[in-house]
Amino acid sequence: MYFSQTTADVDTTTANRSISMAHFVDDLCDSSAGEAADSVAYPLAQKARALNTALEELVGEIINADGTWQFDDEAFTNLPIGDGTLVSAQRDYSFTSEYLKVERVKVLDVNGDYHIVKNLDQYDLEDTGVAIEEQFPATGLPEYYDIIGDTIRLYPAPTAVYATLASGLRVEFVRTIDFFTSNDSTRQPPIPSTHHKLLCYMMALPYCMKYHKDRVGWLEKQIDMGRKSLIKHYSTRLKDRRPIMTMAKISYI
Repeated sequence: MYFSQTTADVDTTTANRSISMAHFVDDLCDSSAGEAADSVAYPLAQKARALNTALEELVGEIINADGTWQFDDEAFTNLPIGDGTLVSAQRDYSFTSEYLKVERVKVLDVNGDYHIVKNLDQYDLEDTGVAIEEQFPATGLPEYYDIIGDTIRLYPAPTAVYATLASGLRVEFVRTIDFFTSNDSTRQPPIPSTHHKLLCYMMALPYCMKYHKDRVGWLEKQIDMGRKSLIKHYSTRLKDRRPIMTMAKISYI
């Protein structure tokens, strides 16, 4: 019901406590049908684009809010895991733009066991004047990987002697959202419903910047407060798993 604009927009399952996001945005913008004669419509397709832009911004902030928790859009029906085929003696493997962030890389050995490949930061290597490739064996079971653009580079390069080539590369990643369209009438945004108003404020902002500049300042204030509240939510949701400081034992002689 989030992109429905019919009279059935009221959510009776929540005792009329929420209306559709589309209607709320229209209320913020005075853009619904039947408003003043000088009002300008805010088409659903434009609302969907504004929602996607807002979600992309917020998801980026959520991902950086707490590294111990991995965000993923529940609209996806598969896990954020990609499997690929290894090629003997090949170091470089490209990945799609769907991967916002590579979380973990694994390689399947000849015994059918996955080995975690450690992340390599080239800047951490001692500057010996020797090429990085020459600091590792030419081939073997990959132990390290580096990210160069949209490419995963393995050190050493795999061979069939040490690794299973078919579906032998596994990448766990963080991905972008599953984008909304104007036809999505039942999907909900992948953040808690208590923060959906923030999305509405962000959707209303570009419209009001063009047609209602007097509302921009108020919207920006609501967006700033909403962002802080959302990030606080994701920053503290795993508080019970964080290390707890305890008093050290002291021996008295």
